[in-house]
Amino acid sequence: MKKIVKTCSSIQSAIYLAPNEIRTCCQRYFRDKKLCGDVVLFKTNDINAEKILDSIIKAKKSLISKINNDDVDDPCTGCHSLEVSEFEQPQKQILINHISIETDTTCNMRCVYCSPIYYGGNKSNYDPIQLIEEMDKKGFLDKSVVIHWGGGEPTIGEDFENRLNRLTKIVNIKSIRFFTNSTKNSKGISNWLKNDKAQITTSIDAGSEETFRKVRGLRGIQRVLSNLENYKKLINNPQKITIKYIFNKYNCKNEDIKLFIENLVKYDLSSLPLQISIDFKIEKPSIEIYKAALNLYNQHIKISKKFNAFFDDHFLHAISRILKKGSKDKTYSSLLDLEIVKIINEFAENHEWVIWGTGSFAKYLFSESYISTIKKPLALISDDPFKEESKDFNIKDSSFIKNHKKKIFICLGSVSYRNQIIKKIKAANISEDHIANIPFI
Repeated sequence: MKKIVKTCSSIQSAIYLAPNEIRTCCQRYFRDKKLCGDVVLFKTNDINAEKILDSIIKAKKSLISKINNDDVDDPCTGCHSLEVSEFEQPQKQILINHISIETDTTCNMRCVYCSPIYYGGNKSNYDPIQLIEEMDKKGFLDKSVVIHWGGGEPTIGEDFENRLNRLTKIVNIKSIRFFTNSTKNSKGISNWLKNDKAQITTSIDAGSEETFRKVRGLRGIQRVLSNLENYKKLINNPQKITIKYIFNKYNCKNEDIKLFIENLVKYDLSSLPLQISIDFKIEKPSIEIYKAALNLYNQHIKISKKFNAFFDDHFLHAISRILKKGSKDKTYSSLLDLEIVKIINEFAENHEWVIWGTGSFAKYLFSESYISTIKKPLALISDDPFKEESKDFNIKDSSFIKNHKKKIFICLGSVSYRNQIIKKIKAANISEDHIANIPFI
C-alpha cells in the first residue's frame, strides 16, 4: 500500500544512535533565525534493545503524523529535505537502511565548530551493536544497510575493534563509513578497507600546523596526513576516502589554502574526493569565506584533474543564493570575478547538461540553483522515468544522453549518493568524461 505524505528519506529509513537519545536525522537548518534540526525521536537510558527498537518505529510514525497534520510541535517544518512524495506504508514496520552510531562521545580533539554533544565523553547505556543485531533478527534491516560510525572519535571508543568484528556477521551491512579524525591508525578500519567494505571521512581544515591547532584543538596535522596516506594504500578506489575542509573564521586565508593543497600533493592524497563545508553555526558566512571556498574548489580541480570536490548541501545552498545576489548587490559582486565562477558561466552558456537524480537536491539544482539561472538543464535522469513522471520536471532515462545529437554533460544530483550515481553512469555504458568538472551551484 502506498500513501502520499510529506516526509523525507531520513524519517522513513534512518536512525542516529546517540548516548542518551535516538535521532532521526542529522540535517541542520535555520527557521526564524533559530538553528533547528538533529530531530530527536526520544530520550532513553534503557538497555533493552527490543524495547528501544519498538519505540523507534512508534516515534517515526508519530513524527510523520505531526508533519502531515501541521502539528505545532512538528520539528521539521522549514527543512529543505522535506518533500511530498509517494512512500511505502506497509503494515509491518519500515525498513532501516542507514544507521549512524554516535553512542560514545569520547574525543581527543576540541574542534571550534563542534560541541559537547560530540566530545562530552558521554556513553550510551544500550549496546548499539546489540540494537542492530535485534533489527537484523526481527527483519527490520533493509537488504543493503550503510552504517556511519562517528562519535566522538570512534577509534578510541570502548571495545571498538570487538564491536567492528561483531558487525561482520550481519550480511545485510553493505559498508561502514567511519567519521574519524585519523589521529590513530586503526587495525579494524584497515581490515574493513582491505575487504572493500569501508569508507573514511576525515576533516583536516587547515594547511599549517598553527591553523590546525587553532581549529582542531590539537597538534598533529602531519600525523593525520600520514595515516590517511597509509589507509589510501589499502584501497583500489579513491572514492573510499573523503577529505573535508570545514571553513570557519580561522582557516580561510590564502596561505592555508595553498599549504593544504600542497599537503594533498605531498602525501599523494590529491585523487581523493574533497568535501567543502562550513561551520554549521555560521548563519551568514563572510565574503572572505565564500571566496576561500570557491578558490579551494578551483585549486583542487587543478591538482586532481577531474570532478572530485563538492560542497555539502548546507554550504551549496548558501553559495548559490549569494551568487544570484551578486549581479544586484555590490557586497557580493566581486565573487562573480573569481576564476571558478567564470568557468561556471562559460560552461552553462556553451554546453548542454542534465542532472542525474530526481531527489529534492536534484530538483533544487534544476529550479533554483545559480547555474540554472544562466541556462536550464535539459532533463533530470531517472532509473524509472515513468514512475517519477512530473509536469514540473523533464524526467528522462539514461538513453536520453546517449541518443542526443550533441554531447550532454552530467551534473551529479546528490551529495550523499554521488558515488552510487557514478556507478550508475558507468553501468549505463556512459563514459565518465560526461561528468562535468565544475561545481553545480
